[in-house]
Amino acid sequence: MNLCSATIVATLFLALAVPASAFAQNPAAEAPPSGPPKDQTEAADYANAKKVADPTRRAEALEAFVKRYPNSSAKISALEWAVNAYHQAGNGARTLELARHVLGEQPESVRAMAAYVQQARAMGDQGPDDAREFAIQGLPALAAWQKPWDLTQDDFLRLQSEMTGTFTSAIAYYAMIGRDLGTARLYFQQALLSDPMSLENNYSLGLVDIEMQPIDPVGFWYIARSIHLAKATKNGGDSFIASYARLKYAQFHGDMQGWDEIVKRAANQTTLPEDFTVPQNAPPASPDNPQE
Repeated sequence: MNLCSATIVATLFLALAVPASAFAQNPAAEAPPSGPPKDQTEAADYANAKKVADPTRRAEALEAFVKRYPNSSAKISALEWAVNAYHQAGNGARTLELARHVLGEQPESVRAMAAYVQQARAMGDQGPDDAREFAIQGLPALAAWQKPWDLTQDDFLRLQSEMTGTFTSAIAYYAMIGRDLGTARLYFQQALLSDPMSLENNYSLGLVDIEMQPIDPVGFWYIARSIHLAKATKNGGDSFIASYARLKYAQFHGDMQGWDEIVKRAANQTTLPEDFTVPQNAPPASPDNPQE
């Protein structure tokens, strides 16, 4: 998600105070058959549309293909590629609109669901509310997804991993803003398996761990990891995270001893060390007994 890192971390910090309704899962629908066009001219038109370099023009060419061949066996595939191209071009409104259209015709289009969820998350509070439901539906749909005829095996496996990260991260985020921190922690952990270098997911997991009662001290490692990742963006997010982390660490540990070593270690290690621990030398702060 191409957002300023400072905006990401501030939004996630505030999200813990925002209520949300309970999740609801919808049953999966069976996918209609699809495949390569049998007509040579149609097949050539499809291949040429996919080859257009500019993402906006590629999306338009794929939509034009669907208009030219409305009954094509490649129709859904063409529309899915068009959604992807609009998302790549940064056309959020058209990404959402066309993804909705695809899901109306093919409810189990995981690629349309993933693009919809990604775009909604990128829009923050302005994103559509139903992205949460698409994220929840996306995981079982992805588990049943078979390799499409127009993807190589390598691309299929890559997309599986990317979309697993998209759906698990989104489910975790929506659980977090609903204050279901246990569910949020579980899915942020899964999301990091797909992308251990994600600033957003490292910070979010650390934030959830530290805001739980009782505090899970492994959150300090994920927070320290996110400081390193935010620093690499050079957008100022690391200062916000570091200030919050120092405050919470001092409250939990009693002083700042050991914090610099954690930050240094997290900069060079992508996964939680098995021996990681932070001793609690002072009780967590409370509104009636604030700690400095």
